[in-house]
Amino acid sequence: TTNKGSAVLTTSQDTAPGSGLPSIEDMLSNNLSPVVAQEFLRGGVVASIPRGTNAITLASLSTQTTALVSAELDANFESITVTVDAVEHTFLLDPNSVGRDAWKTGTEIADYLSMGDLQSVTSGSSKNLKDLGITVSGSVSGLSFASVEGSPVFTALSATSSNGKALEANFSSGVDASDIRIFTREGRQIAGSPLQTSEMAQLLTQENGFVKGAEYRSDHNTIDKNASYRGMSVIQRTSNSIPMESGLHSTEISFTGLPGDKSNTISTNITSNHTKEQTITLNMDTGATGSFSIPPGVDAAYVAEQANLAFAAVGVSAVAQTAVRISLSGDVSGDVQFNLTSKNQTPVMFSASVSNSNLSGLVEAINQRSVDTGVTAELSLSLSNITLIQADGFDVKIQDISSDIDHANMTISSLDQTFKPLSLDESGDPATSVTFRDDLLFSGTLDFRSGSAFSLVTSADPDSLITLSSAEDPMIGGLVKRSYSNGGTQAALSFGFDNRIDSASYSVDGTRVHAPSSAFKAELVVDDETFIANVSSSNVEVMDAASISKATALQMREQAPVSILVGAEFNKNDIPLGTSALFELAGAEYTLTRVDGGNADTLTALDFEITGPEVGRIQARVTETTNGYSLSLVVPDGQLSGAGPGPVIDAAASVFGLSNSEVNLSLQGRTFDTGSLISQDFTVGITVDDVQKDFTFNINSDGDLTYTNIHANDKLLVTLGGDSTTGYTITLTSNVAGADAMVITPSEDATKLGFKLAAADLKVENGQLIVRSTNGSAVDIKAGGTSSAGTYLHLTDIPDEELIVMMGSEGAKRLSAQYDIGEPVSAENRTPETFRIEMMNDNSGRVELFDVASGASIATRMSGGFARFNVSNQMIELSGFSETGDSFELATGQRSAGDSRNMEMLLTLAQQGIDSPSFQDDFRNIAAGAGSTLNAARLTLSSNEAVRDAAVASESELSGVNLDEEAAKLMSQQQAFQAAARILQTAREMFDTLIRIS
Repeated sequence: TTNKGSAVLTTSQDTAPGSGLPSIEDMLSNNLSPVVAQEFLRGGVVASIPRGTNAITLASLSTQTTALVSAELDANFESITVTVDAVEHTFLLDPNSVGRDAWKTGTEIADYLSMGDLQSVTSGSSKNLKDLGITVSGSVSGLSFASVEGSPVFTALSATSSNGKALEANFSSGVDASDIRIFTREGRQIAGSPLQTSEMAQLLTQENGFVKGAEYRSDHNTIDKNASYRGMSVIQRTSNSIPMESGLHSTEISFTGLPGDKSNTISTNITSNHTKEQTITLNMDTGATGSFSIPPGVDAAYVAEQANLAFAAVGVSAVAQTAVRISLSGDVSGDVQFNLTSKNQTPVMFSASVSNSNLSGLVEAINQRSVDTGVTAELSLSLSNITLIQADGFDVKIQDISSDIDHANMTISSLDQTFKPLSLDESGDPATSVTFRDDLLFSGTLDFRSGSAFSLVTSADPDSLITLSSAEDPMIGGLVKRSYSNGGTQAALSFGFDNRIDSASYSVDGTRVHAPSSAFKAELVVDDETFIANVSSSNVEVMDAASISKATALQMREQAPVSILVGAEFNKNDIPLGTSALFELAGAEYTLTRVDGGNADTLTALDFEITGPEVGRIQARVTETTNGYSLSLVVPDGQLSGAGPGPVIDAAASVFGLSNSEVNLSLQGRTFDTGSLISQDFTVGITVDDVQKDFTFNINSDGDLTYTNIHANDKLLVTLGGDSTTGYTITLTSNVAGADAMVITPSEDATKLGFKLAAADLKVENGQLIVRSTNGSAVDIKAGGTSSAGTYLHLTDIPDEELIVMMGSEGAKRLSAQYDIGEPVSAENRTPETFRIEMMNDNSGRVELFDVASGASIATRMSGGFARFNVSNQMIELSGFSETGDSFELATGQRSAGDSRNMEMLLTLAQQGIDSPSFQDDFRNIAAGAGSTLNAARLTLSSNEAVRDAAVASESELSGVNLDEEAAKLMSQQQAFQAAARILQTAREMFDTLIRIS
C-alpha cells in the first residue's frame, strides 16, 4: 500500500445485481450454422455472456443471395430459370429424364439438381447449378436456392408449374454482416471494431446493462503482443467480400525515416539516432482523436510506449520491432568480431569463425547472450544471412567491427516488420544495404493497428505536416495468419476456416439453405514474378485448413515447370524388397522404398512407394532400358525453383541409380499457346555445369516453334512437344550429372515459354502452407479470405464476470453462437486474484481498478471521497482522500475452513527479512523515534526559555528599573557620602587642634 492521503480500503462480499439482460443461451441456439442464426430487428445490445461461461464462439453473419419458390401442389415443377452473370440458364425438371415417374417432394428435385443430373438446357451452356455457384435444398413442395456474393453473380430466378403457370419466387439479394462487439459491464471493449464517439454515451447506459458511470476504453480489441483482458484468450477474425481487403487497418512507420531520405534508419553516429522532435496526432474514422509528443533521439520502443498510452483507449495499438540483416556474398571464410548493444548498457563482444559463408556459429554466439542484450539471431535457409531481432523496438548498435573477410562481401541492412530491407534513398532503384565495417546504429519501425480506419499526422518536417493513412491488412486480424522464421526466409500460412459456418448447410425442413461461403486468395511475389492462387468451394471439394493449403500450393505450382530426376540404369535384382533411400524436396523429406508391385517378371511404378508429408508430391516413373531399368522421380505438380528432389545420402540413393553423381535433371515447361507470340524471338538463359548460355527460341508467323542451341558439347538436350494448334511444351534435360546441374534464369521470356520460375519453394506440412526462400531474401507472401462471418470471435479463459454483446445497426444483424456455459465460480472454489486500486488524478478524483496479473484496467470511478467497485464477487470501497499515485493492493482468496493464509501472512510480518523489518523492529523504531523527538523537544524548550529570558532582560534594561542595581548605586552613594563626611570631620578636628595650639 502507498497511501500519503487519508483513504481507507474495505472489502465485503458482492451483492450487486447482474445486468438484467437476457443470456446468450436464451437468445441463440447452441449452433454456429447460418441456417439457425438469429436475425435481430435492430442493432444495439442483444444479450449477455453470463458468468460461468467457459468458452464461446460468436459469428456475425451476412445474408446470401437467396430465392424461395413453392409449387401449388406437391412438387409440381416443370422448369426453373436462373440468371447468372446476366445470362439465363433454364433447367427442365422432368422426372423421366432421371428415371423417375413423378416427383414426390422438392427434396428429390434438389438432390438431382445438386448431383448435376439435371443440367441447363440453354444452348451452349450444359452447366449444373454448382457450376453456376448456386446451392439448392428442397422442402415438401418447394425449392430454396442460395449463392454467395461475388462471381458468378446470381440476380434472378423464375419457375413454372407442370401446366405452364408461372410460380411466384421470393428473391432477395445478400447483405453484408453487421459489426459485433463485446464489452465488460464497466465499458471495457474486449473485441470488435471501436465505437464511434457519438455512440458512446448513447450505448453505455444502465438500461443496456452497463454499471453506472461505466467508462469506454478499447485497449483490448486490437491484435498485438499484449492485448489481453485479465488473461482472456481471444481469436478475432474480420472479413468482407474482397479477400485482400479483409482484416484490421494498419500502417507501418519508421519515424527516423520521416521525412524524406530513409537512410536515417541507419545512423553512423552510435550516440544518437535520427528521430526528430515531433508531435504525432491521431484521427480516426470513429471521430476519436489523440496526440503525443516525443523528444529527439528516442527509439521505437519509447514511441510505441507513448503511442499505446495515448491511443490504446480509443482502439489503436502500436507494435515496435528492430530488425537488422547481416549478409555474406560469395563463398567466403574468415573470422568476424563486433560489439553489440541494445537493451544492455555495456557492449557485449561477439566473435565467430565463418566457413563457406556459414554464419551459424555467429548465430549461436549471439543467442547465448540474448538475455543480456535483448537481441535474438535467426539464420537464413541459405546459411549466409543472419537477422538480428529486437522484439521491443530498442535501437541496436554494432561497433568495433573487425573481420578478415573482404568488406565487399559483407553488407548490413535495416528491415521492416516483414523482414524486407528498408530503402536507403528515394531513387527508382534504391540501395538497401551498407558495407559492414563502420560503427552503426539501427532504429526500429512501428506498426499501428486498429479495427477502424485512421490516419497519423506527424510534425517531423518543419515545413509541412506528413499524413500517413492506414489500409486494411489481411495478414492482421483476417482469416489467414502468417508467421515468419529463419529471419523471414521462411513463412507459414495458417488458413482460418470454420466448416460450421462456411460449409453448405440446410435447415431440417429444407426451407433454408446456405451455400459454401469461404474463398481465399494468396499472392507470392519473388523478384518480378507473382504467383496467385484463388481457392474456393468451386475448386475444392472438401474445405478445411489443410485442403486450402494444398489447393493454394497446387495452383501456384501449376504455374511452374515439372521437375524430373532421371536416374542411371540398374538391374531389378540389384534392389531387394524393403530397400529405401531418403530424398529432400523443398525442405521436406520423402522416403523411396522398393515394394512388391505384384508382378515378379517386370518392374513398374507400383514396385516403388514414396511416402512423405504430401501424398503424391513425388511420383516414381520406371523406364525399361536395354540392360535393365531406369527410375525417375517426377514432381508432377511443378516446382517453383525448378529444383528436383535431391538425395539425402548418396550411398543409399545409388542403389536406385539416383545418387547425385548419377542423376540428370529434366525440366518440362508448361504448355503455352503461340497465337499471341508469333513473329517473335525469346532468349532464355540456362546454366549447365556452372556455365551460362543463351537459347534463342523463335515463333514464326505460322506459330511454329524453333530454337537455336548454342550450348557447347551437347550438355543440354531440348525436346519440343505439341504443335501450333494444341500448344507447345518445351522439355530441357541436362546431360551433366547432378540434381542441381541445370538452372534456368527467371525472366519474362522464360515465363512466356512455360518456364515461370522463382527463388522459392512451397510445401504443405501440418495443415500449413510453408514458403521457403532459396536465395536468402525475405519471403513476400500475403493471403486473405472471405467468410459469411464478417466478425468471428472465439473466447476462452473468460474471467468471472458478465460480458455484454452488442450488434451494429448497419448490415444483416444475424448472429449465431456455440457456447459452453457452466456455473459461476463459488466463493469456495475461487482461485486467488490480485487487484490494485490507484488514484490516477487527485484533482479530478479519478480512481482506477487494475488486474495485477494482466495489467488490465477493469473499472474507473470519479471519487469525491468515496468510490465503490464490484469485482470477482467482492465489493471494494475506497473512502477518504488520496494523493495522485497512491495505491492499494488486495488479493481475493478462498472462503473455506482451514484456510489460514491471512494468518500466515500476518505471522510473516513478525519475522525480519532482507528488505522488510519485523513488528518488533517497527516498534523499536517507533519508540526510538518518539524518544528522540521528546528529547529534541526538551532541548528546544530550554533553548527557547534562555532566549526568552535574554529578551526580557534586554527589554527591561531599556524600559524598566532594576531594583538591585539601584540599591547598589544607593549604597555606593551612601558610602561616598560617609567618606566625604569623614573627611569633613577630620578637617574640623584638624582646625580645632590648630586653634588650640595657637
